[in-house]
Amino acid sequence: MKKLVFLIIVITAFVLGVILEQKFNLLSNFKKINFEDFPQTKKGQTGLYSGFDLTDSQFKDLLKSKTLNTNGKIYKLLSVQNLDSFIDGYRVEIADASKIGQPDIFPLGEGLIVYNQTSGEAIQLYNSMVWFNEFNDYQYGLSYTSLFQDINKDRLQEFAVVATNGGNSIAAQNMYIFQITKDGKYKLLNPDLSSNLHLNVSGVSDIKNNGEYELIVTNNDWEISSCTDHASGPIIDHVYSWDNKNGYVENSINYPEHYQKIIDIDITKQCSGNKDFCFGPALNQYFAYKQIGKEKEGWNSFLDFTKGVTNSIWPSRSCRAYVIKLHNDGQNITSPRLTTDELTNYNSEK
Repeated sequence: MKKLVFLIIVITAFVLGVILEQKFNLLSNFKKINFEDFPQTKKGQTGLYSGFDLTDSQFKDLLKSKTLNTNGKIYKLLSVQNLDSFIDGYRVEIADASKIGQPDIFPLGEGLIVYNQTSGEAIQLYNSMVWFNEFNDYQYGLSYTSLFQDINKDRLQEFAVVATNGGNSIAAQNMYIFQITKDGKYKLLNPDLSSNLHLNVSGVSDIKNNGEYELIVTNNDWEISSCTDHASGPIIDHVYSWDNKNGYVENSINYPEHYQKIIDIDITKQCSGNKDFCFGPALNQYFAYKQIGKEKEGWNSFLDFTKGVTNSIWPSRSCRAYVIKLHNDGQNITSPRLTTDELTNYNSEK
């Protein structure tokens, strides 16, 4: 009888231990940790701070002590969230150790570590701000109700991380889509955009409402031109859809509903009176027309909206002349590489 009672106690303790371990990560410090590295995410315009990366032993020390002082940086574990089954998300803040105690000192950056307790695989991302994103069409939150989803219908779960360098440019923020493979590793699903640093993944959207999400890739080349303020800069959207053989590929032509929403935006107010804010929105709609094979219609719309623009707050008239010359010469319409003064004095007849 005593042996039976002892056996029951041992089994109960073991089961309780497993439950507590799964719930509170009590033994995570002793488990294998293998950080997967995605160097391509650290070469983009958002500039993910690879210099903040922790080793597996440093991460274990951070979990034990909640703070870690190494190489002149202090890492502070802000929170941990059990995301899905055996996957935990750790939010980290990094401070300059030499400035601790000084007033009004901002952190060097934030980090997000995603750790799979079962496989021991982990990823870490650092920037000014880093957070999880829900797959619910640009609506951000922390409820994690839709954090893990099979967004490409390949029977594997994905999750999204957003990183920003703190600026207000569209390119300051980038989204990274990770897949959890069958062996518990992570796979970055972002397309290779390294050929053009003005491209970035700005969002995900289920455009056709079929449960399969597309990536919205934006080109902010015109945002930093001298033609408009950055908020009015024409943005070129690209829609990337999932291909089972090649991953996410450019497929804008097959998503007219996305571009029709841009075309349907009423810009008559901006394009009335002195038209100071007309050039950017009108060119933005031209790009939308062009993406769905309606270039001629879009060009006529652009000319009509911008007729009569003047060089006022921005050199709208000069920019219009610049764009018309490129179009007439059969060239791609790209942002001018001219100073504000050069652009203001631009003469399309030369």
